Amino acid sequence: QLSINLAMLGSLTIIVAHHMYAMPPYPYLATDYGTQLSLFTHHMWIGGFLIVGAAAHAAIFMVRDYDPTTRYLRHRDAIISHLNWVCIFLGFHSFGLYIHNDTMSALGRPQDMFSDTAIQLQPVFAQWIQNTHALAPGTTAPGATTSTSLTWGGGDLVAVGNKV
Repeated sequence: QLSINLAMLGSLTIIVAHHMYAMPPYPYLATDYGTQLSLFTHHMWIGGFLIVGAAAHAAIFMVRDYDPTTRYLRHRDAIISHLNWVCIFLGFHSFGLYIHNDTMSALGRPQDMFSDTAIQLQPVFAQWIQNTHALAPGTTAPGATTSTSLTWGGGDLVAVGNKV
């Protein structure tokens, strides 16, 4: 239980680090690159330590308390049943793609077949999130895309409260 909790908290901490870097939660955090980078590094290190602790405690559990043979033998019927359903699911969906392509070919519509040159399976939700993140700095942190000093890439200095 401890290793699972550590792994979940470590993963959550790493997610927080990435989100604080990509979408700053405070208005002027995006204008201070040093602070933002320090917060990102801090949360990444903490998340990494928590995940290493999770692995260590999982290893201790596996060596000391865990007996996989009795656990697998007790649940073998449920495991086999679920694997059977997964195989049936994958088989029917693969067969469905073949049927779709054969039907489109028979109807003379090769542009509607699944292939490298026709319908492509696109990660639409991931693309939507990436576009949202690309548009976010303009509304959530207006100064996030401008440089904060000459060192960080330009002559456009950002003044926050009449301070650079």
